[in-house]
Amino acid sequence: MRTAVFKSANDLVGCLRQQAAERIDAAYQPKLGEVFKGQEPLGVQGNLGHFELGRDYSHDAGKSQGHHPADAALGWEVG
Repeated sequence: MRTAVFKSANDLVGCLRQQAAERIDAAYQPKLGEVFKGQEPLGVQGNLGHFELGRDYSHDAGKSQGHHPADAALGWEVG
């Protein structure tokens, strides 16, 4: 029973986090020189289990760096 409850709760948390990442990515305004390169997966280990999120990746070739806008907005330490 406990496993079933944790799985359902983990699935819900993953779904809510994915929706939040999608809202953030949709609202993101790229800076001059940044190019959208696609979506990349991120494995997240939470208190209730593991889930995977897709989030956008933008790259600035002039600065040789890129980032995931949702990572900073959601306060994730790695990305």
